[in-house]
Amino acid sequence: MNKQLLMLCLAWPVVALALPNRSDDQACALERTPLTRCGEFAEYVKEDRILNANYKALMKGLGKVDKATLKSAQLQWLDWRLEKCDDADEQAHCDNGICAGVAHDDCIVSLTRQRADELKRFANDPAAAVAAKFAFSKELK
Repeated sequence: MNKQLLMLCLAWPVVALALPNRSDDQACALERTPLTRCGEFAEYVKEDRILNANYKALMKGLGKVDKATLKSAQLQWLDWRLEKCDDADEQAHCDNGICAGVAHDDCIVSLTRQRADELKRFANDPAAAVAAKFAFSKELK
């Protein structure tokens, strides 16, 4: 199950799973997909593709045990990202208003970009990445 989830999350932007539906009263004229309606979808797709490319590049240079460690860290990151961005949305206090979901969507894009950068740094220094167990930063930079 975890392998299927990881493949789903890494192979294609899982907007429907990662991003809750927005209310119909939002003033976003685009499709009804989260992020798309609020203009951040293209940015999310771009950052997600970079993340996936960096993940695959890093995986290529790892042995079996390290690949499993990276996969586990990435699954933990996916869960953490969703929780962190749900919290950001709650703290924005925009329940079903015009700004509902904006903080969440911005958080998703920012954390995806941040993790993509981490994975790129790991690929440039695999020994340090292995020593760090592919850990992710829990601070939004």
